[in-house]
Amino acid sequence: MHCQNAAYDVFVDLDTEGQRDLLGNSRAAPTGITPFHFNDGIDEFFGRSFRTSPTAVFGGEQLSVLSFDQHLVEMQQSRRPENDRGSHNPCRTHEKGAQTGDVPIRNAEVGSSFPTAIQNQQLMSHHKNLFGTVLTYAAPSSNYRGESEENRTILQKITKGGKEYSIISPESMRNALRELLIRQGLPCNRSRLYTEDQLAVEFIEFPNADKYGDDFFFGFMVADKDAIKKNKGLPPKRDSVFRMNVAVALTPYRFNAIFHQSPLNAGKSPWKNASTSALIHREIAHTAYQYPFALSQSDCKQGKPEWTKTLLDAIAQLNKVPGGHARSYYEMSPATIVVRLTPSLVAGYNTYGFDESGNFSELGRINKNDLPGKEFWLGGEMVRKMAAGERQRLEGEGVKLYENPQRLLADVTGAFLG
Repeated sequence: MHCQNAAYDVFVDLDTEGQRDLLGNSRAAPTGITPFHFNDGIDEFFGRSFRTSPTAVFGGEQLSVLSFDQHLVEMQQSRRPENDRGSHNPCRTHEKGAQTGDVPIRNAEVGSSFPTAIQNQQLMSHHKNLFGTVLTYAAPSSNYRGESEENRTILQKITKGGKEYSIISPESMRNALRELLIRQGLPCNRSRLYTEDQLAVEFIEFPNADKYGDDFFFGFMVADKDAIKKNKGLPPKRDSVFRMNVAVALTPYRFNAIFHQSPLNAGKSPWKNASTSALIHREIAHTAYQYPFALSQSDCKQGKPEWTKTLLDAIAQLNKVPGGHARSYYEMSPATIVVRLTPSLVAGYNTYGFDESGNFSELGRINKNDLPGKEFWLGGEMVRKMAAGERQRLEGEGVKLYENPQRLLADVTGAFLG
């Protein structure tokens, strides 16, 4: 049976999958942040990464990690949809009781092994999820190259709207974040080995999310059966708590390239790379990049608060993102940042919402009928250039505005951790 929700002009399916049905579906995660989709890569070690994804883009093993309290995992048997964010459903014909905010959280009714929908709703409202979109400054970049063709080094790209845009992978950014975490004193299990003849990493010991910040935030998967047997008390795999997606250029690739001469190693040089000098052709783009990230408060509270603070501080200063040996000095720290701190399980806005001019059209949706302004934090260049009228409107909606994005991240960290 279907009926129309007149208040929001959407269709409600009364026979949709209940949350208990979702538990039987390995591709659906009923709690926690809806994961971003991106490919499994070498960044997460031992051959490939491991993370939960409703529909994995390139395949790979999946694991559902339910991050809220255990009683939220044991969902109702009813197949009627429950709106975890509290929107009223006028099609419910047997609903009893007061509004969500009027009913205290209490133990499940006698004879029932499942918490009520209202209990689930209230418990989830106490947890906040952090969604952010970072926009970098525009600068020339030839980082994150693809396969080289003879002496031509190419950028990796995706197609959007019939045009090509250069990209930087989340694996590259997580690797740079890990290096920053190490420099800031966070205990990390994994480090890069630059002396090997191939991409290589080294681990201090078997992964332990209680002991190492990078194991906690970035997840892991161990495929070595002998190592698993020797460490029976420790899980061999863990989902990524910190989620991020591909950084995509704002400006389409214009087929720009630069050339430089690689000289001949001659004279009494103890080694030679080639018998002649070579002309090197390198693709380059002048662009800003935007990328989204997300964290769940319930996940982060399982670790140490200072770890989350260190991670968000690293995002505020992100640089040295590898790819093409990081040939270009390019900062991935925010020139502008949009953050939503909300009990919602999804961002609810276009997380790739910046246009080529750096404008964020989703700001127009911040009003009492759409996106709640009190959940939004805006910082950086966008705020510094904002028209007085728009600034006054957003402040009236409760949006927190910062001219400095690093200060915003410091303050939102405190609000996020509570």
